[in-house]
Amino acid sequence: MRSFETQSNGFSSRKNLLANPLKRSEITALANKYKLPPEDVMLIALNSRGIRSDLPYKRIRFKLKLNGSEKEFYFGLPARETSEFYLSSKHGELIIDGARIGTVREAEEDTCDSIYLRRANTVLNLNSNSRSRCKGCKFCFDAQTPNDRKQIRTAEDIQRFFENFISHSCKTDLSHLFQIAIVTGCFSSENALVEHLFLIDEVSRKYNFKGELLYLGSQLTSYTTLEKIRKSINNFVFILSLECFERREVLLRKTKTVIDIEKIKELLSHSLRLGFGTSVSYIVGLDRLEIMTSGFASLKNYFNRFPILNIYQPHVQKQETLLTDEARDLEYFLKARLAFEQLFLDSGLRPRSWENYRPLWYFKFASEDMDGITI
Repeated sequence: MRSFETQSNGFSSRKNLLANPLKRSEITALANKYKLPPEDVMLIALNSRGIRSDLPYKRIRFKLKLNGSEKEFYFGLPARETSEFYLSSKHGELIIDGARIGTVREAEEDTCDSIYLRRANTVLNLNSNSRSRCKGCKFCFDAQTPNDRKQIRTAEDIQRFFENFISHSCKTDLSHLFQIAIVTGCFSSENALVEHLFLIDEVSRKYNFKGELLYLGSQLTSYTTLEKIRKSINNFVFILSLECFERREVLLRKTKTVIDIEKIKELLSHSLRLGFGTSVSYIVGLDRLEIMTSGFASLKNYFNRFPILNIYQPHVQKQETLLTDEARDLEYFLKARLAFEQLFLDSGLRPRSWENYRPLWYFKFASEDMDGITI
């Protein structure tokens, strides 16, 4: 594949995402070149390039099994007329180069929902602050139809929600849940966030929840707040939304840009000392490879969980200009994958398939098989 011209600042103003139309033969050649499973290269390409479909939606979610595999993966992709991948909901097929490469089921509009389940229905992701109302970060999912406008904020709201959830799940309580994850749009303040976390923890424990409470976001910024959480929540996980190293003042909402990399290191270090599960979320495709690799090399000792690494998906055309030039070529993501494997191979930390639906890993991590729950 030919490379694009590089702008003087290292980022492109081009509107076209794709360098050249991708062929199956190229995927096989790249898999051989980088000694990667061709299935993984195929799914990285799918996640980075979006999908065409016979469905009338801006974003589409579905479950996919590649030909010859029993492993099923979950995808949420932007609809893109330029994509080489075509989803036929009528026939339940995923097609590239005119050939079926997998079977698809449960294809539907990818809305922004108040709740969704992962890890074989044992992880509850709770979007209790209406994430679709959050604005400011340039790369965010502004193409998703909001289905989360009913906020779950007061103790009465939360209690009513859990009672309905238990009833619809045909359970007697919340003891089957491994994790409740609060993946939010920003609250009005750090104090408002913490009060909400305490409410979720307090009410869920009344329903026999014994798992971990995870927060993914950027609003926990003070040591005293983290220490306050340690005294009140028994099993807490802190995932700081790092997102990128470069252009933070351009790409992130203003409240996030006040947290620089040194402050991030201090927060993560304090989180580790308090015994929390600790890591970051990051978007692969916004930074140059050199910057991404050096950034994570400086941070990796501050994690006790593998970082959540999301392949960047431009949701509308204007977001394509946010890609670093290198990421317009599929090889960027393959090089990124190998760089992360080299960084974390000896750490014992590994990605968990059910935790991330835009990953760099599907069937293998380095030479290790990726086993376990995928959805």
